[in-house]
Amino acid sequence: MSNNLNLTDLNCSSNQLTELDVSNNLELAILYCSNNKITKLVINENSIFTNVFCYINQLKFSTLPIIANMNVGTYQYAEQDVIYGGVKEYTDTVDLSSEYEINGYITNYEWVEVIDEEEKEIVQPTNDGGIFSFTEEHKDKKLRCKMTNEQFPSSMVGGMYVSPFIIEYETDIVDGISENSITTHFTISPNPVSGEDATASFGLLESGEITIEVCDLLGECFYNITNFYDTGDHSVTLDIKGIPSGSYICRILTKGKQIATESFVVGK
Repeated sequence: MSNNLNLTDLNCSSNQLTELDVSNNLELAILYCSNNKITKLVINENSIFTNVFCYINQLKFSTLPIIANMNVGTYQYAEQDVIYGGVKEYTDTVDLSSEYEINGYITNYEWVEVIDEEEKEIVQPTNDGGIFSFTEEHKDKKLRCKMTNEQFPSSMVGGMYVSPFIIEYETDIVDGISENSITTHFTISPNPVSGEDATASFGLLESGEITIEVCDLLGECFYNITNFYDTGDHSVTLDIKGIPSGSYICRILTKGKQIATESFVVGK
């Protein structure tokens, strides 16, 4: 879109776009790009928009573009896809520190329990710069973290949320993963990955059928393999040549239960 300098109105909603750059379109006043899979939206902050609709995408809290006219009636960024962080033991931590400070604004995190899509207030987990620690009180619950800051608030207009929370991160907090864990170590190398494959190295305390998955932060899986492994150390080559650049989670499962996870980055 960057070469069409006279463009004033663009509607590209409900497609399969993953990136959109309109930074050179200074005459652009109306942008509809909702209901895509956009992870990167580039807008010239000096452009004077009358409407920007970029809701229902995969934008992260820290990657929402800044525009000159930040009126909530004209800039609607709500309902980005929920990031699912997988199953966590209550003794684990959840790292959302990448969203802690955005353009000098400190993020407000609010955790709630989700029961049949209804939200229930809970005692907030300990927050250390966006890294959260839980207690036994949080176990066996599906938790959701909702984030706002002064620049991107949860704004109420006419009794209706126009632009509610930017990112909603969900995780299932359980008890006893480590008690049943059969792994001694788990690493991904190299990390970041720049080639067509990576190596998952792990050790097992007992033999059994093991599944290895590679999923993005939204829970979409790109790689899955199941084999029987004996006790001891193992290395498995992960074919990632068809995986786009981004952040991923590699999971080890046995009998349907996640027993180990490792985060890594693909950069091509």
